[in-house]
Amino acid sequence: MKTFEPREEPSEALADEREADLLRWIADTGRRISPDGYVSEPLACELCGYERSRLAARVAEGLGVPRYHVAPSGRRRYKVRDVARWLVFGYHEAGY
Repeated sequence: MKTFEPREEPSEALADEREADLLRWIADTGRRISPDGYVSEPLACELCGYERSRLAARVAEGLGVPRYHVAPSGRRRYKVRDVARWLVFGYHEAGY
């Protein structure tokens, strides 16, 4: 029988680890990140494990990454830190 380790309790330290993991993955794959830590919506989808347009649908449902910035072009951009906090804490407990 397969056993599972208990999930780590959400914490700021775990969010820091996830952010470092995401930043490492972005660097390793040659993806682009702005100097202020924002990524495009398609890249944020990948970081969240969603298909390309699914994050926008989750935001519309009120279940996606709760904080994002709308660029002058009208496109949503997400801070890697906010994605990491959402992955660790979930939508309602991400502290926003």
